Amino acid sequence: MGISAKELDINTRHINELADQIRYNTDCEVIRLVIEEHLGSIQDLFKDIQEEQKELLAKILPILQLPGPNPIAIVKWISKFVTGLVTPQLQAHIKYTKKLINLAASILNVIAAIEEAARNLPQCAIQIKDETLSQIRNEVNSLVTTALQEIEGSQVGLLAIIDAGNTIGRIDTSSSEAFLATVDQAAAAINAAADVYKNEP
Repeated sequence: MGISAKELDINTRHINELADQIRYNTDCEVIRLVIEEHLGSIQDLFKDIQEEQKELLAKILPILQLPGPNPIAIVKWISKFVTGLVTPQLQAHIKYTKKLINLAASILNVIAAIEEAARNLPQCAIQIKDETLSQIRNEVNSLVTTALQEIEGSQVGLLAIIDAGNTIGRIDTSSSEAFLATVDQAAAAINAAADVYKNEP
């Protein structure tokens, strides 16, 4: 079914509120109830995010495969066409990934809150195995890694068309932190170069 960027914002707020409920509550029954009620829905959220990522990627990758350079005029036209389609899709994927990174941080916040509650209130005997928390942590990290790899692939394909001289700063997709630190400036430069390229004779 997928999940929209707007829904990611709502879920991020909700999950951070759950983390606070777990972290600051001293009633064992309430903590247990919150965990049992919401941990499964967090995992369902992963599936929706993965579907949305596949859908976004499916729109980008096929049109990045350009035909051979014969004749030159047709290839130039096709390149402009591809640039016109890919640039907005890349921007949408960048926006989505930013929100996904925030959501991932909120989910990791919930995991940290559960671990904190288990340490601070041993009498609660919170019935969540460390493996479950590790699995969720791994799924979160995998979602973010996949999103960053997809942006890297799209960026490489687009820049191969519009930046033959390799002069535009790249979005650093090596980590969430690097992505967030470079994405706004690099995306603006990519957009500007794509506009110049599309308007060339």
